[in-house]
Amino acid sequence: MNPVFRLSRSVLVWAVAPLLLTGRGTAQTAVLPTKVMSLEDCIQVALEHNLDIKIQRYAPEIADFNVSISYAGYDPNFTFSGTSRTTVQAPLFLTAIGTFIPGSVSKPEVFSSGLNGLLPSGLTYSVNGNFANTPFQTLPAGAAGVNYSGGASVSLSQPLLKNFWIDPTRLQIALAKKQLKVSEQALRQQVMTSVTLVEQAYYNLIFARESIRVQQKALELADQLLAENKKRVEVGAMAPLDEKQAESQAATAQAALLVAQQTWRMQENSLKTLLSDNYGQWQNLNIEPNENLVAFPQTFNKADSWEKALTLRPDLLQMK
Repeated sequence: MNPVFRLSRSVLVWAVAPLLLTGRGTAQTAVLPTKVMSLEDCIQVALEHNLDIKIQRYAPEIADFNVSISYAGYDPNFTFSGTSRTTVQAPLFLTAIGTFIPGSVSKPEVFSSGLNGLLPSGLTYSVNGNFANTPFQTLPAGAAGVNYSGGASVSLSQPLLKNFWIDPTRLQIALAKKQLKVSEQALRQQVMTSVTLVEQAYYNLIFARESIRVQQKALELADQLLAENKKRVEVGAMAPLDEKQAESQAATAQAALLVAQQTWRMQENSLKTLLSDNYGQWQNLNIEPNENLVAFPQTFNKADSWEKALTLRPDLLQMK
């Protein structure tokens, strides 16, 4: 036997051996249930359960909440306060002049309230009111009574030029609304990105499936050729070297089939990752596409494509 061929065959056996062992391990694995899905099914599941989309959906909700918060600058402020105290003034007798000054006890209670705020026109308003009642009694026991007092005020201020174009409150509202639009476009962009990735993963899975079929057919033909060559060697119609070459081709076909099967699993895992936020639900399930790779002729107009890109792309709309 040619030493060069012997060395090449030895290297091939060592390279294919791990794949063959993997193939045997795969054959012994229990058959998992299969879920047949179309591309539309995959897109619908991704729109509902894709983790990136679910995370991005919170951004518009948060931005909308911030818009509501920015209007808090126009909310009126209400204040209320009340105080109560007791004041005692002891009686005095001025011996030098022989005068008696009676004492007194008073318990004043004072209540005040106010309402103030800002209107979108820039007008500031303030409404205030207060009320007080003061019961009193002279000491020693004598005259008693109650004093009442109260008041109210209204203040309005409308600047003519100050903050005419913009003011801090209107600025915060405008920024919050802008951020809301940006977050909505970001969600739209994430949906487009995820759908595109699902389509790519789905078509890659179909390609991997077709590749397995091709490699299975190649292995079948290689095994058939090997069987025919063995018969020819047995009857002396072919040299043993040709039989060894057929064995090498069969081993190569077997290795290519295992690589194709491994690629199928990788593409299937990629699609599962895009379809759900809980990979464990899909771990013990095989996905079987019910579509085939079909190329449909399509024509595009450059000017129309430019116009659609400038008016529909979310990343460009976020910049406006």
